[in-house]
Amino acid sequence: MSKVNWAIIGLGRIAKAMAAALKGVDDAVLYGVASRGLEKAEQFKAEFGAVKAYGSYQEAFDDPCVDAVYIATPHPMHKELSILAMKAGKAVLCEKPATMNEAELEEVLAVRKETGMFFMEAMWTKFHPVYNKVLELVKNGAIGELKNVYADICCPNPYVPGSRLYEKELGGGACLDLGIYVLTYALGAISAATNDAFADCKPEKFMSMTRKAVTGVDAFDNIMLEYKGIQATLTASIDSGCNEETRTAKLVGSNGMIEVRGFWYASSYKLFDANGTKIGEEYLPFKVNGYEYEAQKATECILNSEAECEIHTYADTKLLSELMDKVIMSV
Repeated sequence: MSKVNWAIIGLGRIAKAMAAALKGVDDAVLYGVASRGLEKAEQFKAEFGAVKAYGSYQEAFDDPCVDAVYIATPHPMHKELSILAMKAGKAVLCEKPATMNEAELEEVLAVRKETGMFFMEAMWTKFHPVYNKVLELVKNGAIGELKNVYADICCPNPYVPGSRLYEKELGGGACLDLGIYVLTYALGAISAATNDAFADCKPEKFMSMTRKAVTGVDAFDNIMLEYKGIQATLTASIDSGCNEETRTAKLVGSNGMIEVRGFWYASSYKLFDANGTKIGEEYLPFKVNGYEYEAQKATECILNSEAECEIHTYADTKLLSELMDKVIMSV
């Protein structure tokens, strides 16, 4: 295999972002696009220049020309589609969260082990230039000893009956959609500060408090955790308004602070000294739209027949799933 033929499964907003990103990925081909109806798939194919359109997901899994699939459907379908794809001999890049809960993830990873296929949760932030530069600064002591991590994410969506964000059976709630981002950022920073692997930074203290929506899902999550004396205070919301200040990560150390606004999609950061004076700022723009970095890495892993991606391992995904389960259980 000299190139990876990708098929996109589920053709919503994120699928469009990935389709555009794949154009900027070395050794990747946007080969197929699959929807539950052929008309939508044909329209998507024409818009993004794919080779084939499929009127069902199974058609893509059955096509021997497809090497890998990007699963961009709603969360409740991730487990089933990932399993079907791997059993059909396809590598899988699955949009976050990989599954609805840790029990589902264990099923997916069991099939991955059984089939030997590559699988990765598409946690795009971990592959971004700014995220990795920020972790490098923490690791190298640019802000001294890391003491606290603050991260807030809010994407306000007024309740509408039947809305995916507000229905349990559709994978609704703040934690599954947004909480995974603040947890990832906090654990990444702690990992950089302690030199412990991301998956080994299992919080020694963990607390969460949620506010329920009328449907019973978590509309607002307040999460606190501690590992080796480093504390993180995190919030995620789908029902409250916000501005730039409330979509920010702040990594506070003994000698300074790093601020990243819109941290999960950021292309810049600011560095401050202990007195709050800005001493550095850097802009690291995306090559395409930010999705190209995870796609590039997954493509490389598949071509190199790697068992997993070292940037976002199965153990990393399991820790995030375990912590999200704890938050959701507190609803």
